[in-house]
Formats: sequence, structure tokens, C-alpha cells
Amino acid sequence: MSTNPILLVLRTPPPYGGGEVRSAALREYVAGMPDFVVYEVGSPRRDKSNQGQFAVWKLGALLRDWWRILRLIAKHRPSVLFCSIPQGFPHFFRDSLLILTVRMCGVRVVGELASDICPFFGRGRLRTWYGAAVIRRMSCLRVLGEGIARRLAGYGIANTIVTDNGVGLPERDVARPRKKEGSPRFTFIGTHSPEKGFDVLVGAAASLVGKSHRFSIDCIGEWCGTSFRRAMEARLDELGIKDRFVLHGPVRGTDKWRLLAHSDALVLPSLTEGQPLVLIEAFACGLPVIATKVGGIPEMMEDGTNGLLVDPGSEESLGEAMQTLLQDEVMRRTMSKANPELYRTRFTESMWLESQVAWLRKCASGELHPHGQRFTIVPEGR
Repeated sequence: MSTNPILLVLRTPPPYGGGEVRSAALREYVAGMPDFVVYEVGSPRRDKSNQGQFAVWKLGALLRDWWRILRLIAKHRPSVLFCSIPQGFPHFFRDSLLILTVRMCGVRVVGELASDICPFFGRGRLRTWYGAAVIRRMSCLRVLGEGIARRLAGYGIANTIVTDNGVGLPERDVARPRKKEGSPRFTFIGTHSPEKGFDVLVGAAASLVGKSHRFSIDCIGEWCGTSFRRAMEARLDELGIKDRFVLHGPVRGTDKWRLLAHSDALVLPSLTEGQPLVLIEAFACGLPVIATKVGGIPEMMEDGTNGLLVDPGSEESLGEAMQTLLQDEVMRRTMSKANPELYRTRFTESMWLESQVAWLRKCASGELHPHGQRFTIVPEGR
């Protein structure tokens, strides 16, 4: 193990996205470990509605964080700095300046890509070239699927490893109650945005209503912005299906697990994903899932065994999958039995945290030589 510590630059809640939630769990796990130093990037003023928007206070926070991180580097001389790679190019460019500065200081940089390949890849030659060049300067990049690693390799990025995410369960039992009479309930968890396919879900629901299906959809999360919210509320009214959607807003902790436990299936029609935590939470609860064939999702589950995979952006494909689960109770029960075992053998929080710490330590010691492979890192323990 290196004598110099590992510096974790973590974006913690708010907002309560998957990346922020994982960062908070990692922060708690390494607390007290002498070979880790943590710097948290965050502000109580951040939420989904202002994410990606310029504000003067954000510029001030950026300069403050930059200065404090450089002071930590000067103080601790870390062997490795860890950070997450943003999805949008403006945020990536912002963080790339820190990455390149740290590399000039002689500190190795490792990171993780919580989504599919950077969305700006392929959207402009200069952006793609710059993004790939910066990532190649990193010692290692953790990604969430072999397919993601292969696509990155097409841009000349070969310094990747593939490992799984994981989530923790609440202290109380999350076993699903015996189903009572009533309409089947789907659950959607995520930012209500085009990227998460919320508009596709609305269209698919309308097609099911036209076939006289009884169902409701519990929607958990924040709206991405006021204009999209108004557009979707108007569309729900126009289609006459507003009563089918229960808009809970942000729900966390025990209340979220309770809604999952009383659901019949999770629906996640995202256009881009890495390895979403909500799918893992659904597995833990024994829920069948409907998800799109994007990012690392096809490697998380077996189509027809743990859930149904659909084409991204397709209301028809999503509607057909929802109709299948509505009509086939035997399929729902079979998936419900298979998914908790999938969670226990692959996606527990302890598995993820132990492998994450072991990976970071191997990066710090220089033992790891990544080349896009999926492998199990034997945890070193605390």
C-alpha cells in the first residue's frame, strides 16, 4: 500500500442523484481509514432544476473548491486523486482543467464514468478529441459495463476497468407484501426529464389506456425544469390519463422503499444510463423491471428472466413490455423470485464498497494495468 493517501473528490447530495448517493456512501465507508482524504463538492443550493445552468454563485463555488483541492494536494501529496467524470461538455471542460493541473503536479488521476460513454462524444470533432485526450491522461477509468468499455476503446480510450455498483438495504425488511386486489402499479424513479424518457412513458401509458388496461404509475423524483413539467402536465390532460400518474415528488429513505415494496414493476425508459441504482433497488425488492437497452443495463439483467429490455425512445416497445407484464402474472412472479438472488450475489453495497476501495488502493500502488476488462478485485479489507 502506498504511504501517500488517496484524495477522493466527491460530489455529495444535494441533488440526490445516483452519483451523489454513492459518493455519500463511499465517504462514510472510508471515514477513519488513514490512507484516504475526502473533499466534498456540493452546495445546498443545487438541485435538478438548476443542474447544468450557469450562475454566479456556482462560479464562486468552483473557485473555492479548486483552491481548497490544490491546498490539499500541497499538504498531503496524494498518490492518487479520484473524481467522477461529468456527462455534459461544459462541466467536463471545467473538471478537465483540474485533472490536467493535478497531472502536472505529478499526481495520478483516476475516475469513474457513472453513465454511458460521455454524451458529447461524436457531437463535434473538437469536443470528442479533447474529451478522449483528457481521459487518456488519467491512470484508470472505472466504467459500468464491458459494452461501455468497448465503445470508449473506439475513441482510443483503453485505460478502463469494469466493476458493478451496489446499494444498501434499509434496516427494516423490504420483502414485498402479499398482493391485494386493485390495479397493478408501476413505479418510475428518476428525474422527470426527456433523458430519463418520462415523455416516452407518458406516450406508452396512453396506448395502454386505449386497450382498456387498469394500472397506475407512481412517479418519484424532481422535474428537470418548469417548462418540461408544464408540457408534460398539459399532455397528461390532453390524453386524459392524468389520473393514472401519481406524482410524489422527491421521496427518499423508508418512504421510497415502501413505495417500491408495494409496486408490481419498475419502469426505467432512459435514453442513456450507466448502471442505475434504481434497478438494483428494484432487484433487492423482488420487482420485475422494464428498462432500455442502453449503457450497462443489458449486462445487469437477463431479458425475460429479471425483466424486459426495450428500445430507447420507443413508446411502442415500452407499451408492449408494460402490457406483457400486466397480462402475465406468472412472468411477474418468476421475475420476483429471481431478482433478490441477483441482488445478493452481485449488487450489495458491501460488495461495491470493498471492491471500490481495493481498486483505488491498487491504483495508488501502481499494481493495476487496466485494459477494459471485467474482473473481481479481491478486497484488502479495512
